[in-house]
Amino acid sequence: MAPESYDDLIGKPYRPMATGPDEYDCWGLCVEVLKRLNIFDDIDLAGEIVRGYNPEEDDPADLIGEPSYEYVAHPRKPGDILILRGGGDENTRATHAAIHIGRRMIIQCTRAVGVHLVPYGVLEPFTVEIISWSD
Repeated sequence: MAPESYDDLIGKPYRPMATGPDEYDCWGLCVEVLKRLNIFDDIDLAGEIVRGYNPEEDDPADLIGEPSYEYVAHPRKPGDILILRGGGDENTRATHAAIHIGRRMIIQCTRAVGVHLVPYGVLEPFTVEIISWSD
């Protein structure tokens, strides 16, 4: 069961470059969750990060500005972002981003399913980078 604060997102459809509230792409959903977790002091900053993002051309990891972050081996806390690359190769362009919401659960938005939850273990073999926000 999704935590209470994410129930309203589950089932929302995927649309490229969508940032909500009715449709999302994978990065737009990550930004929405970051806002809900108060990762950003300024809600508008999250919007600026996603503005101009093209999922066909841009790498989500390159869009992240402040607050500062570090790369970690496994998700440690809600808000950690998983970056997946085609074929699991760190030299290829990122193809997907998902976000850890706690208890080893990930919320993501995909073309096939829209917004849904998966256990971290499902994505672990495909995850190349995990971005964790500094405290």
